[in-house]
Amino acid sequence: MLISTNITNTDMDLERYRDADDLRRFLDDFGLDGLELMPMACCWELHHLPPERITGVHLPFYTSWLDLWRGDENALLREYGSWENVRAVFGGDGPDCVLDMLRGALDFAGSVGARYVVFHVSNVTVDECLSDRMGHADEAVCAAAAELINRLTEGRDDPFDFLVENLWWPGLTLTRPEVTRELMEAIRAPRKGIMLDTGHLMHTCRDLATQEAAVDYILRQLDAHGSVAGWIRGVHLHQSLTGLWVREALENGLDGTGDYWTRFGHAMEYVLGVDRHRPFDSPAAGRLVERVSPSFLTHEFITETRADHEAFLRRQMAALDLPAKG
Repeated sequence: MLISTNITNTDMDLERYRDADDLRRFLDDFGLDGLELMPMACCWELHHLPPERITGVHLPFYTSWLDLWRGDENALLREYGSWENVRAVFGGDGPDCVLDMLRGALDFAGSVGARYVVFHVSNVTVDECLSDRMGHADEAVCAAAAELINRLTEGRDDPFDFLVENLWWPGLTLTRPEVTRELMEAIRAPRKGIMLDTGHLMHTCRDLATQEAAVDYILRQLDAHGSVAGWIRGVHLHQSLTGLWVREALENGLDGTGDYWTRFGHAMEYVLGVDRHRPFDSPAAGRLVERVSPSFLTHEFITETRADHEAFLRRQMAALDLPAKG
């Protein structure tokens, strides 16, 4: 099992480390094999990230891409307000711009020797996010995602696994085994698999109040999936017990006014409140990792400082009874 933690190539993350050697020492102190990198804004610059320690690459993603993929111009203009905004978000106004961006990301992953890439299978508009009323079925999002992945990977012989990740919006939620099975059977990429995100799966049940209850819930979803759960190759391990906070936020109403960029800002603020990426403290997390027995385990956190990230690592690794010198 390759064990990593997450990082971006933004200044906020990179400035935590003096140079590549300092970053290598950080990984070694915590007994980590490497990093899962999320390149931001389609920037492929490594700066002082050591390429030999990048074990995975989180592919760039768009929260609402389905209407562009389908060519639904009316829906695009309802969401983004203008073609100028569409082009600002996607870098173009047709499905090829999404494919071109993702092909660049796959080329980058190959160039650094990544063992896997991760792709979100989800679609949610700003208004859907802020109203909690979804406009597309899981089946439609997954079918379109399979089409996109098949076109993206056709004719390639990439030396890494292509893992699809669950979210709590329409698409792959890992709460409906028949949808998961249909998605995995539709994807033709030979090295396909699933990246189970534990926090995202927790958000599909707003009644969870303890980490132990959350682990039990996740294990029940895996039980319901039966043999389909065998597609899980990796785990993004973190927790967010925010169900009560979500219910109260929605009852009080979220601000859906303003132009696209204003509403997008409101939606991102809400999402960060939902999906907090905190560490597990309960040893129950060990039952989950043991059950899945993943090839890739990523301690995935949202932190503001190196000290915070190190504290989160110590807490979650202690819950898993993993040694850490850091």
